[in-house]
Amino acid sequence: MLVDFTVENFLSIRDRQTLSFVRPGNGSASRLAIDEPLAGGDLSPVAAIFGPNGSGKTNVIEAMRYTRRLIAQSARRAPNEPLPMAPFLLDDVSSSRPFFAEFHFVVAEREFRYSLSLRDGQVETECLKETIQRSSKRATSTLFSRFIKDNETIIKTSSILTGNKAAVIGRTRRNCLFLSQAAQDNYQPLIDVYNWLVGEMATGYGLIELTGSQQRGEVATTNLLVHDAGFHDWLTRLLVGADLGIMEVSVRSQRIGTDATPVAAVDSIKTDGRLSTESVVIDDRDPIDSDREPVLMHRRAGGDRAAHPVPWSLESTGTKQLWTLAADIYRALGDGARLLVDEFEGLHPAIVREIVRLFQTASTNPYGAQLIFTSHDTNLLGNWAGQGYMLDRDQIWFTEKDYFSGATSLYSLSDFKVRKDLDTESAYIRGAFGAVPMLTDLVEMGK
Repeated sequence: MLVDFTVENFLSIRDRQTLSFVRPGNGSASRLAIDEPLAGGDLSPVAAIFGPNGSGKTNVIEAMRYTRRLIAQSARRAPNEPLPMAPFLLDDVSSSRPFFAEFHFVVAEREFRYSLSLRDGQVETECLKETIQRSSKRATSTLFSRFIKDNETIIKTSSILTGNKAAVIGRTRRNCLFLSQAAQDNYQPLIDVYNWLVGEMATGYGLIELTGSQQRGEVATTNLLVHDAGFHDWLTRLLVGADLGIMEVSVRSQRIGTDATPVAAVDSIKTDGRLSTESVVIDDRDPIDSDREPVLMHRRAGGDRAAHPVPWSLESTGTKQLWTLAADIYRALGDGARLLVDEFEGLHPAIVREIVRLFQTASTNPYGAQLIFTSHDTNLLGNWAGQGYMLDRDQIWFTEKDYFSGATSLYSLSDFKVRKDLDTESAYIRGAFGAVPMLTDLVEMGK
């Protein structure tokens, strides 16, 4: 699971900011209204970021995506091609300062810190440390470190890393991360770390990015539906439970002369309860012009049991949005991965609340999946008209831009030491925690 993520000098984030998942008191101080064990133990499965438009919420998510792509792709770049950078631009010095990012995480009961910094499109520093609990104390070892000395790249490795690491070092260019080159060379001692950060779906690791467009997300869900019978049952329950008037789900081919057919019943292969690579097709890399189209069977007028198919083009925006998210939610929960969502758009707050609950509850999130999302939906902050809170205090984060510098600050509701029963929705709207827009009276301006 992700323990924390730190970023500096990226878009509106000028100074070092950290998003932490450490849960105070191992969750014993939780205010969540859930009548069963919470997921994640002493690490939170959810982080929700609130704040005004333009305050930098998306930039926190994008910093994770950007770092993931650096690790995944830097070894493929041409020798003299600089790495892309997006420094803070609203002062005279940040464009020449380094970008910094660090992931602190636990994988297979091993705790790591991986950090990197870039300057002028090249790697300046890179480091991987592992912390091990030994009897009554914790010991930290540096597995590899990288820095520049006398304009030369120096990479030092620990004896813990065995195998032909000298070959990996020799192929690591200034515009290439050592971890990226290690994965390219299939250097086994670092594969678990690489897979946790950027691994494909169904590896049990990875940062799952939403597919980038609604159309591609629709294709991803449709294709997974065809290849995984377990997903078909899960998705049907999700859509029926969302009270969309849907009774059944099927898929038809759009090829000329091909009749509509229901979803193929392919057995879902599982290993120790986890989704295996055989049961999940990496479908979000399929062509965008998929020849399959979802068909949702809706309850007919009068409430009889016969269902009527509705063309996909006529489905509501909210139904399509939930469909777009479904495959990634399913795979994150099944693999214990991290799901990044920039805004839940087009969904009723009650549906968003239920999606969050899937991650909060141990029975539906047994492998420690984590949901990281941005939102403007203040309903998620409150106690849902007395029915109970769905977000804990340490799970609520805010972004705010400094008026004079334009730089983003990221901070948690738990920094304010608020009571469990505080109406945090009302307090936030009143401006008690900042991170609300300071609006000019537009009506007066228009007079």
